[in-house]
Amino acid sequence: MAWLTANPVTLNRDQILRADFVVTGKVESDPHAGEVSISRAWTKNGPSGTIHVENLEDTQARRGQTYLMPLSRASTGYKVTEARLDNSAALIYPDTPAAVEQLKAILGERPEKN
Repeated sequence: MAWLTANPVTLNRDQILRADFVVTGKVESDPHAGEVSISRAWTKNGPSGTIHVENLEDTQARRGQTYLMPLSRASTGYKVTEARLDNSAALIYPDTPAAVEQLKAILGERPEKN
């Protein structure tokens, strides 16, 4: 829980801009299953409904929690776009008002891809 509340969340701008889609999604089951229910697509032609996210288990996602997720197309659906960090992290972000404001600012710089 501390990673969600100890410090303000900072979105990785590069990761967001490289993603094919950015969505708000709820982890519906064990993260290893990769089942995410989309409540909002932030980018044009983004996915909707329930999707499979291949590498969701590589994040710190928790069942029943809602996150902002930068996604890329993958062989069985989607994957969390890797943040170009030393550890090639697959980062997702808690759906908080502060994170949403950062996302809006970042996406305001992004021309629509789709």
